[in-house]
Amino acid sequence: MHRLLSAALLIACIGANSQPMMFVRPFLGTWSCRSVNEAGNATRGNITYSTLAGTDTLAFVFNAPGYEVTGYIGYDGKLGRFFEVGSDSSGGSWTQLGSVLPSGMLAFAGHAMYGATSSRTRETEGMPDPAHLRDHTEMQAGGKWTDADNMTCTKTKGR
Repeated sequence: MHRLLSAALLIACIGANSQPMMFVRPFLGTWSCRSVNEAGNATRGNITYSTLAGTDTLAFVFNAPGYEVTGYIGYDGKLGRFFEVGSDSSGGSWTQLGSVLPSGMLAFAGHAMYGATSSRTRETEGMPDPAHLRDHTEMQAGGKWTDADNMTCTKTKGR
């Protein structure tokens, strides 16, 4: 897990490009979120996005009762793609690459590892309006895509 995050930092420091980051800079600050998982259970928590010193990469931390996610989101100019890497307190980690949709939302695709099981992932993340952040993640198991998380957030403090 630490190698995954170290690789993301290396990518961020080498390939960061500030122009495409205009799509994620509005994420900066703390957001109050309601997240619904694949079982339909709702959780309330907070996500905070901050800048990673010396780069255009954003670090994020999501905290909810009994669950935490940490990761990074940025843009790799050499690849011409956004990246997101993260890990959670359930022992999972993921890497994804993405691009901007016509709506201004980011679309990511990649893989997640939970234990010895690898799953394909896809995620749509962004701000459908200035007051809200949306993040919808799906995972593929047995050839079928299922909701892993569907989160809506409202900014509580920050830029």
